[in-house]
Amino acid sequence: HNWVVFNLVDGLIRVVIFLSYIILISFMKDIRRVFQYHGAEHKVVHTWEAGEELTVENARRKSTQHPRCGTSFLMFVMVVSIVVFSIFKFHSFWAIFLSRLVLIPVVSGLSYELIRFSAPRCQKGFFRSIVMPGLALQRITTKEPSDDQLEVAVQALREALDLEGIKSREAQTAA
Repeated sequence: HNWVVFNLVDGLIRVVIFLSYIILISFMKDIRRVFQYHGAEHKVVHTWEAGEELTVENARRKSTQHPRCGTSFLMFVMVVSIVVFSIFKFHSFWAIFLSRLVLIPVVSGLSYELIRFSAPRCQKGFFRSIVMPGLALQRITTKEPSDDQLEVAVQALREALDLEGIKSREAQTAA
């Protein structure tokens, strides 16, 4: 009968199912390789954001965890959904079902803005506590990549920057 408790338990069940799934698939050989590429992506993004040349050597020194990761976003969505769904109280199954469908853009939008706002401030007090669950989850979803995987991530970022019309650091210094 307590709407907030219902949504809290409902949200916790979703989080447990999600975490269980991530942990279970992390034991699969192919998924471990995907998680290594995920780690390579983060290392290369850190290199770019640090203003360093996009090389395997520079990327190798960076962290596999990143505060604006999609994995962290999923964690934000689950937590924000608990809060948002608790605000709107409905009694019938269909009203609850429809409200959750209608509120998906609200939940995803709030989650996006929260992660975007907190990421640059993630080293400080309150914001550090906000990003910690997502970074902890990334200990599972990112693994240390090989140099070959870092090379792929470097090339992928270079091509993405090229598509956006952004010159890489190497091209800027050569010009």
